[in-house]
Amino acid sequence: MPRSSALFIELLAPRRCPVSAALAFRCGGPATVPSREYHPQVTPADYVKARRLLLRGDEVIAALIKQHGACGLAAAQRGDHFSALVRAITNQQLSTKAAATIYRRLTELMPGGTPTAAGFDAVTDEQLRGVGYSRQKITYLRDLARHVQEHQLDLDAIETLEDEAVITQLTQIKGIERWSAEMFLM
Repeated sequence: MPRSSALFIELLAPRRCPVSAALAFRCGGPATVPSREYHPQVTPADYVKARRLLLRGDEVIAALIKQHGACGLAAAQRGDHFSALVRAITNQQLSTKAAATIYRRLTELMPGGTPTAAGFDAVTDEQLRGVGYSRQKITYLRDLARHVQEHQLDLDAIETLEDEAVITQLTQIKGIERWSAEMFLM
């Protein structure tokens, strides 16, 4: 095994986190896995550490990193469940670029720069329309915020639920159908 692979495996080994059965199956796991299997979770700090180790330990990969830049996976990790659901609603039936622009504008409207259930109380429908949301998507976003604020959806407890229970809870929200709920689980 090349030194770079050994370094990366060593870096990933200590942490474990839940993953949905659907993802385990797609990644080559057994067809009959329990609803929650485990895989290593890589944090943004781990990517920084891995980059540093690879730059020092493998000249071929170091050259590739210098040529192509740092790994973008850390920036792509979702920060919290609520913003992930907001992003899922935002992305529906839009190009990636258009959805990213609308979501960025939304974060600029939100107190603290991150979508929260309470943050939606601070913005008007006109402001949401101004950043690019349709009336229908505004309804979906407001319904998501209401579910969280009224404790009909407990995003803190979602990690402890079976996949089907998560799907059942999420599909009670307008604008989140089974496909979106399954994508959220991944």
